[in-house]
Amino acid sequence: MLDKIKLILGISEADEDSLLELYIDMVNDELEELLGHSDVKDTLKIKMVVFKYNRRGTEALSAYNYSG
Repeated sequence: MLDKIKLILGISEADEDSLLELYIDMVNDELEELLGHSDVKDTLKIKMVVFKYNRRGTEALSAYNYSG
């Protein structure tokens, strides 16, 4: 799954592997908590990890406007 996530994000180096693996663990934990299991298709987990990766640094924001 890590290789697919890196491909989607355009990451070729191992620099972000630890962070991405942390996000994978977080997604599995969230699914376990919500559903009682984490047996969900990898495509959903990948989408959730990519979303988390793209939102890093803005987790606390409820809204963000960009003009330009």
